[in-house]
Amino acid sequence: MHFATAVRREVYNWASKEWRNQYLDREFLKEEGVPTDALPKSPNGRRIDVIFNDLKRAKGDPIGMFWTTEVSKCVAQQAINDLQTAYDNFFERPDHFGKPRINKTVKDSRSFKFAVDNGRIDKDGLYIPTIGSVKLSSGSKRKIPFQKLKNVIVTVKKDNLNCWYASYSADIMPEQTEGTKPISEIGIDVGIKIFACGSDGSTIANPEFLKKASKKLAKAQRCLSRKKKGSNNRKKAAKKVKRIHKKVANRRRDFHHKESLKLVKQHTVIVLEDLDLKNMTKLCVGLGRAAKAALNRALLDAGFAQFIRYLAYKGDRYNCKIIKVDPKYTSTTCSNCGDCRRSNRKSQSEFVCQNCGFTANADLNASRNIYLR
Repeated sequence: MHFATAVRREVYNWASKEWRNQYLDREFLKEEGVPTDALPKSPNGRRIDVIFNDLKRAKGDPIGMFWTTEVSKCVAQQAINDLQTAYDNFFERPDHFGKPRINKTVKDSRSFKFAVDNGRIDKDGLYIPTIGSVKLSSGSKRKIPFQKLKNVIVTVKKDNLNCWYASYSADIMPEQTEGTKPISEIGIDVGIKIFACGSDGSTIANPEFLKKASKKLAKAQRCLSRKKKGSNNRKKAAKKVKRIHKKVANRRRDFHHKESLKLVKQHTVIVLEDLDLKNMTKLCVGLGRAAKAALNRALLDAGFAQFIRYLAYKGDRYNCKIIKVDPKYTSTTCSNCGDCRRSNRKSQSEFVCQNCGFTANADLNASRNIYLR
């Protein structure tokens, strides 16, 4: 599979250079005054794919790509398709997508793609053309709808720990759960001390996976800093740090999946704050910088963006509507009388209304305000 990633990288780089050469040739002829009708067509993925196949099969192999035939033809085709997609995105939104660049290192390309009609996914595993069958985990076998995988692209990718993953997409009808669960609406306030507090009084504790692994992570990072750069021992120490980070990420992902699934199965409407997490985690300059850094670390450890994203797609599957509301003043507004002032929030966990005397847990009061909006 490492060879397949090398083929993908080399073909992508060749196609990128060919695309640029065709574009420059066209622009040169245009500057020379050649009529528009006589100009060569603008470069595109299909034309480059045809050129690649003709040159690859040509006598003497002028581009030195005969070795790419040792893997499935889909690897090269999908590499050129990726380049086409990259240019389409760049032309459509140049301010958002950067100009496609050459993959200079192995780190730039750790994946390859193939079509299911060339490969095969069944209960025996994932069959990759010219590579063979790869076993799947027991959990993956239960989740894959084998009978519905038609004309889809499978992406095989390697992470920093040399673990391989296969991802695919398939058209699956959402489960019809309408009428099987009672109408239930809830507002949810997410936070650091309590991960999620519902307007019905239910709470989800914050597991703080990164905080729990901080001592072990700090020890591994100190060990890494003492190793000589470029040595094998440093590579081994770096792998230990990566393994800890991966374990934390996996545990957080599992937690988000389970809790989001419980919520969408129990409720028909979930109201959330429309949080700007990128702005919330900006660094502070000057006094309070250390405290803000700790707050940012806690916010990123909770992973609210991932949790809300899981709620959104699971809500579509289980007929649960997800609504996002303006988060302004939800923590300082009284859910009983509507009075809004900063002094209502006595502490992190205590809310006392200065107008009507209403008292409640601050997170519970905020979740009720979110629901009422």
